[in-house]
Amino acid sequence: MAKESYEIKFEKDKKSKRIYAIAIDAIGYLSYVIPGVAEVSDIIWAPVAAGLVFILYKFRPKLALLGALGILVEEFVPFIDFIPTTLLLWLLIYVIDKEDTIEIYRQLEENDLEIVDDE
Repeated sequence: MAKESYEIKFEKDKKSKRIYAIAIDAIGYLSYVIPGVAEVSDIIWAPVAAGLVFILYKFRPKLALLGALGILVEEFVPFIDFIPTTLLLWLLIYVIDKEDTIEIYRQLEENDLEIVDDE
């Protein structure tokens, strides 16, 4: 049986958003390269990372908000900055809660088709 277009989009996004998640977490880790810079850079990086996380997962608004808040806490609280929050959120959305996420992709595609049909 051929995959539906929303399933293909799900698989494509799953792969690309994993790369983005790893990149966001890796940038957060870069602050440890130069000693003493972590605290200052976290003040700048925390809101940027939170915004990126929200944008990345905005199709799941509650989880996106939870992830954005998680990033803020992770970056501002000492000694927990090593947690890969963005990748954990990706795991939750695309692996653990896969069926619900696929259903959201189906609904989004269905809504797009309805908009096209109305024209």
